Amino acid sequence: YMYDRKSGVKPNYYNSYRLYDALWGNFSLSFSGNLAKFNLFGEVAADHGGTIAFLAGFTRRFADVQTALLIRYYPASYIAPHAGAFSSLSGCYNQFGAVALMNWQLLGALSIEGMLDGCYYPKPRFNIRGKSAHLKGSVKLTYKSERETASYSVELSNTWLSASNLYSFPTNKVALAVNADFLIGDRFSLGVRSRHSVILKKYSIATGIKAGCNLRKFDMKGGITLYDARLWANRLYDYESDLPSTYGAALLYGRGVSGYMLLKYGVSENTALYAKFSSARGSQYIKLGLKVKLN
Repeated sequence: YMYDRKSGVKPNYYNSYRLYDALWGNFSLSFSGNLAKFNLFGEVAADHGGTIAFLAGFTRRFADVQTALLIRYYPASYIAPHAGAFSSLSGCYNQFGAVALMNWQLLGALSIEGMLDGCYYPKPRFNIRGKSAHLKGSVKLTYKSERETASYSVELSNTWLSASNLYSFPTNKVALAVNADFLIGDRFSLGVRSRHSVILKKYSIATGIKAGCNLRKFDMKGGITLYDARLWANRLYDYESDLPSTYGAALLYGRGVSGYMLLKYGVSENTALYAKFSSARGSQYIKLGLKVKLN
């Protein structure tokens, strides 16, 4: 791929090592296979400048325990603006890390999920002018009723960041999320959410309720969230149902109330109209959408 103009991006401490002009390109080779009950997969890639990057991993089941491991290596000099591989940044660059996952199914209805993610960033990134690293871990306990009409989950997570411009000492963020979902008959659903977060001795909370209703051609979803996040580093996200091919992730900080309502009308089997009304951080907006499926 190439462009007929030079890059207009202003070089800065966090992007100067990944700017390019005119002609560029990437080449990759992916693989997958089975070895001793391990499902192996990975990809090796190179960019136009000759820099090599790769990721590799495996999945493996041990009785009722499903495990997975993913290792990634994206040098700072590796430039792949159109890559979509797993990354803790907005692209595949400037990181070397590994993620380990575990899911243990207990008694059918109860499951335990564990995650450990470590990553090292050799070059500066936005708001961080030097080398940095993070370590994230979480444990999630989920219970689903036998008829799957109700589910409950509790997740405890912790994130440690080695360096930041915002703070001259390591940061440690602990979060607790509690969720409950219910199905009421064949047409109604109800969800309750609460997330609590602590960083630098500052406490934030977001709690809310979501509901859904399906009446023949009409489908309605809505929710309201009360939040209190005084510190920017302790900001919260409210994931909302949205129009097709979009997603909702309102950023909540300060104090306030956010809410939304999503309406869907099925004109036919392949056509639907959408309308969304939303309010967050003092601003309101309306989205309209049309989805047509071509067979």
